[in-house]
Amino acid sequence: GIDEGVLGMREGGWRRLVVPASAAYGAEGLPRPGGRGLFKVPPNSPIFVDLRLVDGGGGGCDRLLRLQGLPKSISCIPGKI
Repeated sequence: GIDEGVLGMREGGWRRLVVPASAAYGAEGLPRPGGRGLFKVPPNSPIFVDLRLVDGGGGGCDRLLRLQGLPKSISCIPGKI
């Protein structure tokens, strides 16, 4: 659901997304580690996301992370933590 919400955004843009349960965690929800019936996101619940696109390919992500003083181990490259 979030991937679809990013489409058409411009660098620096902001959106509030309401992702329906079917596009979020569905009937399974998002359980807390350790389980015991506790959930971070309950089953069949929408999720609400405030999203700001900081880098559309122009290097804005890296500049923002360094301004915040975050360690260099945090990356702006998709799939790299």
